[in-house]
Amino acid sequence: MKMYNTLVLPTFLYGSENWTLTALHRRRIEAAEMKLLRPLAGYTLYDHKTKDYISRELQITGIFDKIDEYGRNWLLHLQRMPQNRIPLKSYRFVTFIVEYCFGSTEQKILVSWEEVCVAGLFIPRSFEGD
Repeated sequence: MKMYNTLVLPTFLYGSENWTLTALHRRRIEAAEMKLLRPLAGYTLYDHKTKDYISRELQITGIFDKIDEYGRNWLLHLQRMPQNRIPLKSYRFVTFIVEYCFGSTEQKILVSWEEVCVAGLFIPRSFEGD
């Protein structure tokens, strides 16, 4: 478990604070996580143990909880940034482009972090009014 927490998990989650995950991505990430955790717990695919069972046995939180936590931390970091920083400017630019191109039509797609937050993946209320 020590190797999983110190080596595998940080490598796997590198850059995840900027991910916008689709259902397909979530399934693939979950499958990759189970391929790593199953042998650590001493089970094979044919033992038919669920992800929740193995996670409870190994006493770890799910990878999606970590991804959500990383995203929330990135949003809070954006809030604290000075106005002239490039990451904050690019975040606001992408948000502006989405609103300009798609307006309030039903064709709106998830592009920026604010769109992801409003969709319900993580909702820091203090950031929505920006």
